[in-house]
Amino acid sequence: MGLWCCPQLLPQVTVKHPAVSQFILSGADLMLPGVDVRSLPQLEKGQLVGICVPGNPAPIAVGAALMNSTAAAAQASGQGKGKLVELLQYYGDTLWQTLGKGAVPNAGFLQGYVLPAELATASPQQQQAYLEADGTAAADATDGMLGLSLNRRSEGHVATESNNSQAASTAGQCDGAAVAADTSTTSSSFPDDMDQLLELALLQALHKSVKEDDLPLSGSDLWSQHIIHCRPPGTLLDVKKSTHKKMKNFLQAYTKAGLIKTREDKHSGDVILTGVNRDPQLYSEFKPYKMSSSSAPLAGTSSSTPASAAEGSGDRRGTMTPLVVEEVFKPSREVRPIFEAVGADPEGHYTAAAAGEVAFEYAKLARLDATAPDHKTLMLDAVLCDALYKGLLKKGELYPTHIAKSDLREAFLRRLQPQTRISRGAKALLRKGAPPTVNISGERRQGNKYVTRVVGVEAFLVDAGVLAAECQRRFACSTSVQVLPGKNNPGQEVILQGNVIDKVPDYLMQHYQIPKKYFLVKK
Repeated sequence: MGLWCCPQLLPQVTVKHPAVSQFILSGADLMLPGVDVRSLPQLEKGQLVGICVPGNPAPIAVGAALMNSTAAAAQASGQGKGKLVELLQYYGDTLWQTLGKGAVPNAGFLQGYVLPAELATASPQQQQAYLEADGTAAADATDGMLGLSLNRRSEGHVATESNNSQAASTAGQCDGAAVAADTSTTSSSFPDDMDQLLELALLQALHKSVKEDDLPLSGSDLWSQHIIHCRPPGTLLDVKKSTHKKMKNFLQAYTKAGLIKTREDKHSGDVILTGVNRDPQLYSEFKPYKMSSSSAPLAGTSSSTPASAAEGSGDRRGTMTPLVVEEVFKPSREVRPIFEAVGADPEGHYTAAAAGEVAFEYAKLARLDATAPDHKTLMLDAVLCDALYKGLLKKGELYPTHIAKSDLREAFLRRLQPQTRISRGAKALLRKGAPPTVNISGERRQGNKYVTRVVGVEAFLVDAGVLAAECQRRFACSTSVQVLPGKNNPGQEVILQGNVIDKVPDYLMQHYQIPKKYFLVKK
């Protein structure tokens, strides 16, 4: 995102033709045949570079150079083959979907490819003609990308796609008018209204992408893994530009319409998709449209996540927003005068270090060290003495007159109310007491049957229903979710059939970033 504001922060490698961007945005590394070597900047092996298309200064991807510029020029003049840049991040990947939220630097960034910015307002026929223009350069560049890049495609798939590309090119030369007419029909059929575009993308996702085995599905995953990939070709979606304004409102509107079934997670506030009603007229009369291959989601992972990354994560969700667990303190009634005296908020929440600073700030303000017997001691005035000891002393005991500086912080924290703040991105949860734990236990039932129980994940902003669905796919076992008994225990329990007691903590630590110290495992 920062490179879009300052493109010159990294050296820029320009591809030969905008048609190459289709492969880059599918996660393929940049090969030498797809690069204009004559405009190659001075590079060192391992150096970070930005990848651009001609006529558009905003980088479409960031990667690491696998050879220096001298070696690249020599190899290009020789065999002309080889991998020049290994991709690290690209427009349309999971990081862009999660943090970029659909933002683009200019209108040239379209679905599945990037054009010069001035062509963004051209008709679909003109854009297609530009992609197919300069046939020799485009064919050489794309053939090189197809023949050498194996990041996203197997050899059989590459050969098929290459043959299809050549056949399509031949057909286009023979019957260009027919191709242009078909493109015009496809593109002009989509509305400009954001509400209608969102509805089309949702219906397309429910028809072509969302399966019963995927449910339950959180609203954020529904958006990033399904809706965003099922949007009409050549369009960009932004919920904020619709009348719904929020994803939550968007899903609730179609829940009321009877199209989907949802429930709201009471801890995180996220809307969970629990079912799809395929009977309403809105669903049955919808005719799915053809999506470009670059926008179709892959099985088991986000369509914008390279295969290697999907294998590394081992799940469908992509990169999760980091979990932050903080132990904080809230001022009690006894210490409120101390916070008010130094101008601190008596209703706020403070870390242990910040709360200790408040105590020492008050001591400095009240000059409690002026009459102390030595530099390691503080004299206690009535306000600080009450804050530290009122209500703690037994009958007949005298209030202390001084305290060691080394003991002040600990004595002050004992009078505060400990709380735990758990946050993941914009979602946050504040609870009283020490940090919670995730309890994982095993139970043997009737002979050799074994079940694994997981309790307490809601405290770490994890939806129990979503976790159960993920564990079902990951561990190939039956799962269920049950409400815990008792009026004062609103939590849920995830039950997994089979002995996976050693695997569940590793998955929760790796995928949801729950620290190891918060697990309590009983075998």
